Order: sequence, then structure tokens, then C-alpha cells
Amino acid sequence: MPKITFINAQGNPQTIQAPTGQSLMQVAANQGLKGIVAECGGSAMCATCHVYVEPAWIAPLSLRNENPDLGHVIAGGAPNNPMGERALELNLSEIAIHGTAAFMRASIGTAASHGCIRMLNEHIIDLFDRVSVGTRVLAEP
Repeated sequence: MPKITFINAQGNPQTIQAPTGQSLMQVAANQGLKGIVAECGGSAMCATCHVYVEPAWIAPLSLRNENPDLGHVIAGGAPNNPMGERALELNLSEIAIHGTAAFMRASIGTAASHGCIRMLNEHIIDLFDRVSVGTRVLAEP
């Protein structure tokens, strides 16, 4: 059985035996690692484990329907990527809390999004470092 070392947010390593045929999230969930919520059992479907540094942007279906000539994907770190520096994907389809490209900063706080919550890059970097995977998010109008 392979050994996998997980390192938590505080930098503490934990090495466990991993049966073959399971995803890393399934191993973590089955071993009960603290800090791993894995509400979906580790199949990476509930988005409690989806956090990204310099995320690629995939145009939401609603936006692609409005703009058929729009590119489907913009690479992470590209200056025209609207996701900014970090993204916290929520367990809702195509919804995230994310940074904002420099050219879009004026759109923060406006109804310009297709469902996401936009933040200044410096704010999402700070939030990204403060929250744990699986943190509950309550969005109220």
C-alpha cells in the first residue's frame, strides 16, 4: 500500500497508508483526517475541497449563451482572466468567491457577475489564507 503524507494548514504532516484505487480525497475522508470535510465521500463532487491558486477561468454557460464568440477557457495567471489570484469554489454549479482581474476592479460591488462573488485580489488572498476547506458560506441578499 502506498504511503501518502497530508500537510494541514498549520504545516503538520500526517502520513497514512492509502489503498490503491481511491482518490486522495477518498483516502483522506476514509481516514478521518481533521480539516477534510469531504461531504461527498471524497469523490470531489461537493466542492468542499476545491480551492485554487491562479485559477483558470471557464466561462459560465449563461455567459457563453449571451456571447457565443467568447473563449471557453482563460488560463490561470493571464492578465485577462477575470478570476484573479484565488478562487474558493462553492458547492453550487459555476459559483465561486474569487479575485478580480485588474481591468475589472471597478465592477466589484455591482451586479456585473454571472453569480460569483468578486473581491479585490488582496482581499481574496487574505480570505484564502484564513478559511479552511469545508468552511460554510452563507450568502444573503
